[in-house]
Amino acid sequence: MININEKIQTFIDFTKTIEGYEKGEAQTFLNRLFQIFGYADCHDAGGKFEKRTKIGKKTKFEDLLLPGKAIIEMKSRGKELQSHILQAREYWNHSYNEEKTPYVILCNFDQFWIFNWFMQDAPLDKLGVEDLGKRWRALAFLSKDPIEPVFENNVEKVTKEAAEKLLKIYHSLVERGADKNKVQKFVLQLLVCLFSEDIGLFPIADYFLELIFKDVNYFNGGIFKQINPIELNAYELDLLEKTAKFDWSRIEPAIFGNIFEYSMDNIEKHAAGAHYTCETDIMKIIRPTIINPFLEKINKADTLENLLKIRDGLGKVKVLDPACGSGNFLYIALRELKKLELEILSKINENFSSYRIDNVYSIIQMKQFYGIDMNPFAVELAKVTLSFGKKIFNDMFLDFIKKTQLSLYFEDKTLPFDDLDSNIIVNDALFCDWQKTDFIIGNPPFLGGRYLRSERGDEYAEKVYKAYPDTKGQPDYCALWFQKAHNSPAKRIGLVGTNSVAQGVTRKAGLEYITSNKGIITNAVSTQVWSGTANVHVSIVNWVKNKKDSPQNLYLDGKKVKYINSSLKAEADYTGAARLAENLDRSFEGCQLAGKGFVIPAETAENWIKTDKKNKDVLKPMIDGKSLVNPGIELDWVIDFNDMPLEQAARYDLPFEHVEKNVKPVRDTNNRKARKVYWWQFGEKRPGMRKALYGLKCYFCLPKIAKYTCFRAIDISILPCEANMVVASDDFFILGILNSRFHLNWVLAQGSTLGKTTRYTNTTCFETFPFPDDAGETRKEKVRSIIKELEKFRTGEAVSRKCTITEIYNKFFHEPSSTLFNLHKKLDKAVCDCYQWKYSLEKNYNNELFQINRLKSNI
Repeated sequence: MININEKIQTFIDFTKTIEGYEKGEAQTFLNRLFQIFGYADCHDAGGKFEKRTKIGKKTKFEDLLLPGKAIIEMKSRGKELQSHILQAREYWNHSYNEEKTPYVILCNFDQFWIFNWFMQDAPLDKLGVEDLGKRWRALAFLSKDPIEPVFENNVEKVTKEAAEKLLKIYHSLVERGADKNKVQKFVLQLLVCLFSEDIGLFPIADYFLELIFKDVNYFNGGIFKQINPIELNAYELDLLEKTAKFDWSRIEPAIFGNIFEYSMDNIEKHAAGAHYTCETDIMKIIRPTIINPFLEKINKADTLENLLKIRDGLGKVKVLDPACGSGNFLYIALRELKKLELEILSKINENFSSYRIDNVYSIIQMKQFYGIDMNPFAVELAKVTLSFGKKIFNDMFLDFIKKTQLSLYFEDKTLPFDDLDSNIIVNDALFCDWQKTDFIIGNPPFLGGRYLRSERGDEYAEKVYKAYPDTKGQPDYCALWFQKAHNSPAKRIGLVGTNSVAQGVTRKAGLEYITSNKGIITNAVSTQVWSGTANVHVSIVNWVKNKKDSPQNLYLDGKKVKYINSSLKAEADYTGAARLAENLDRSFEGCQLAGKGFVIPAETAENWIKTDKKNKDVLKPMIDGKSLVNPGIELDWVIDFNDMPLEQAARYDLPFEHVEKNVKPVRDTNNRKARKVYWWQFGEKRPGMRKALYGLKCYFCLPKIAKYTCFRAIDISILPCEANMVVASDDFFILGILNSRFHLNWVLAQGSTLGKTTRYTNTTCFETFPFPDDAGETRKEKVRSIIKELEKFRTGEAVSRKCTITEIYNKFFHEPSSTLFNLHKKLDKAVCDCYQWKYSLEKNYNNELFQINRLKSNI
């Protein structure tokens, strides 16, 4: 068997025998390359040669698309790859859905440049064909077998390494008692010096031996307006010497936020709601909100006048991040606007080569960017980050012009470090005026509404609720930024929020406020695991405020859709569905015990009843979320004094003593007065539910958080507790409707989520759901018969297999040949007949249900 090294050497020997002509030899070259990684050729790997890509009015051709893996763009041998990055990025920008690739490779037969623009702007690696023997792991993502690639220019890894070096100095100074604020500023000044030296801003090498910045005209105030000398001990001086030897030009200023985030302790991070946003997620905001609208204009522009007009417009746009932190969003927005300007200049050069611009400078300037943050250190860091960006991107600009031999002369006589004190300010964004801008981007702080008072104090909470009267029910703090951004003059907005922005009271305060006030959500990620340190799921939302600004295509979770509603679902907005009078007082949450000491084993309950028969009055079998989906397990029992006064409860000796011993000590520390005073009673006794259940033979129950809407019939003798939703009915016709696909789809549209799991909310899922009227007894009886058969089958399967009902559904629900699938199909047809609709296996009937809701509620 030929090993990979022999395959690589064969490939290297082959490359020496060819001329390296793009049009004639690129496909042969790539076919041979894929043989290294276990394929017969590119087609065997699923590749598509000369993939057509529509860019504006033109159709262009990608050399090779490997869907889900890579775009490979070939250039002839000797061609400079730097000048073709924009072309490769253009292909990548115009790929969507399953064709969107993590990697892009530029190759000229001698070199491979590997990019992942989800991760970073700079190449992940550059390697020569001759280096493949030692460096082939950089291309391992092309392999047939799963092999982890290894890159030499992972800037996130390098930047974190650099941050750790500085933070050792920071922590040493703080631990020995230095003022934290002064240390933060000192470390930031060190950062500026280290980075500036390595990117060539300093004309002197030994600047630490000189008066800092004497005769250096690159800085205009900012972080160096105030110098607070700090004496370093021998250990810290040694750390500084080692830190200075690091190549700081390799770090990525866009993730300087690491330094900011890790320099704060956990308490500060929680109180401030501060979370680091990685570049991957920042681009999910900046691409649809800023880049794509300009790209569309550039692609459509076919005259010199139009191109110059678009370029002029780039220099006039203003961008605001009202929760800017360390400036990550602004930095990347600056970079992308610079690239758009280069794209325009390249198109002018390509199509109007006789046009010459003398003494040109980049039209994108620092004064176009604005930020607000409450943390002074973050604001200083944001100013520095932007200033680094100016230097880096101006160098990029000049380098591109030189290498592509554009017919213009570039110069920039402004200081690399601008005074941005008026642009990036310290303030509370919720209570200050925002600069009028064209775009708003950012990651507002996350803080659950119930924590606002405890974290920020009563006075601040009252101030918030007074200033934002539309925020009822304690929405997440971040929703207020969504609302204020929508009320600003900005035309396009993109913000990150917790995924609660699409749920419940936070949705009403944020996204529903937007869509109810003519806003159109154009591009969104409904929910994803947060890429930062916070253990949360987030939503990413981009919107416009006028229909005329809306793009032709809308995207939700990377897929093209017709519309996006305020619940971040690709369907009509059903959140306006009214609560129906006929459904009120029929659905409830189960009893909330607020004390594990109320729960006892069945054996203990039986012994207590044998000891004293009257104990049966307060002892009941209980069902919670776990036992509801595990029909084969023995139920626990619960001590239920309901609303008994203390003296009456104390007559039940054994149960009362148990609660007094196991519940009271915990309740004595409870902050809620009622729970402390009435320690022998459940935290939530649900009197309304008990009244509604009286006289029934059974009720229908569902775990509040569940993957499937599997309502079960539960005997009335069993008390529903903890994390269950209850429907007060013993009519199996109702149970059949609740278990149908019609109710499931309604729940998916109306419910909320916990991570990726559906949360059943009775006020939005049950009370708004229109049950069929005038179904007739014959149709109803058919539904009753099928649901009884279904309930018996799935319960029996779970018991016999000793597993949960959820596991049964995971295994068989989507299998067309399974009994479970066919019973549900049979049920759906019967329910559909009750509504007198034509049945379709694929159809979603939420539109029809919404119309019935509106008729019943007289909307």
